[in-house]
Amino acid sequence: MTVRGELIYINGQILFVEGQLDALRCVARIGRGRRCRQTIGLKTSDTRVSVRTPNGLVEVYQPLDSAAHSRQWLSQHCRLHHRIGMPDYLSPEWQPFDPRGIHRDAIATRPAT
Repeated sequence: MTVRGELIYINGQILFVEGQLDALRCVARIGRGRRCRQTIGLKTSDTRVSVRTPNGLVEVYQPLDSAAHSRQWLSQHCRLHHRIGMPDYLSPEWQPFDPRGIHRDAIATRPAT
């Protein structure tokens, strides 16, 4: 079974997230031990770029080039909970991208030229 997902490029590393990035929810714990319902929030100035991997080029999402924005994505918090340091309901759902292993069929690649 192939798991579909998207890639994000942060601080020189490619991370895999199952599903679609724009649906990724904040992992902060809110009242009564529930998970925050807010999404991480894509910015219109964020872009997609091609990054070379051992299997060829992959299209990845690259957030704004700011340390604060990268930390927000890596911690998987919405804008509100990133600022106030809420405890997490669960760990961030990122996985390091493994182009030769588990993720080799999850993302379309094109040969490096």
